[in-house]
Amino acid sequence: MTAIGIVTLWGNTNYGNRLQNLAAERLVMRQGLSPYTLVCSSNSIGRLQRVKVKVSELLRTPQMIARRKAFDRFNQDYLHPLDISQNSECVAFICGSDQIWNYTFPEFGPDMFLAFANNKLTCALAASFGVNS
Repeated sequence: MTAIGIVTLWGNTNYGNRLQNLAAERLVMRQGLSPYTLVCSSNSIGRLQRVKVKVSELLRTPQMIARRKAFDRFNQDYLHPLDISQNSECVAFICGSDQIWNYTFPEFGPDMFLAFANNKLTCALAASFGVNS
């Protein structure tokens, strides 16, 4: 089947984010295509952003740890994650949604604008900035 890469926010535990990711994958599947949610590697995230992520991980409570595990199970059971560096089989890419272009998020960077796509077909699906300025 034809592979389509989806770039979205991946590392958070936000219900709306996961549901929009599932909806995007299902939309691709309904077209008879194979969706892959592309997960940005830590190499594509800047040093300061990696520090922010590590600090937030240190502050996690037992409830947040349990929430993270539940989200990891959901991702494994319902989504099709693929490291972004393994996207060569994808013929097109979708970015969005859920504040994908919010520059305050650790994942923010060129990958969120599909900078890696070269000359392949790209599309933004309900992408937003999520900030006022």
